[in-house]
Amino acid sequence: MRPFGCCQTLAMDQGDAAVWAAGIGVVVGALAGALGGFFAGRAQAKATVDGVKLSVSGERTNALWEGRKSAYASFLAGIEEVRMKLVHLAQIGPTTSRGSAGTERQLGGR
Repeated sequence: MRPFGCCQTLAMDQGDAAVWAAGIGVVVGALAGALGGFFAGRAQAKATVDGVKLSVSGERTNALWEGRKSAYASFLAGIEEVRMKLVHLAQIGPTTSRGSAGTERQLGGR
């Protein structure tokens, strides 16, 4: 056999070619799988973090809404209580007052 020259090509038999093809296929497949898994994992992690942020934001907004709703309900209950007391006073009337002994007397008089 002559050393490598300009006209001579290196020939490979089918067995060697099959081994090299299988090795290259395994390496390329493993790299592609690793890269795909890496990017899929990053995308999933980002989606999970975004989901948690959205959930926390929603819970915070809900808590604020519930607090405002409770404060508004307490305010309206206070207004209703004052209104009922005013209705009660209006029913009694401004001209008479009951003393401690249960006797009625005119307001402004003795």
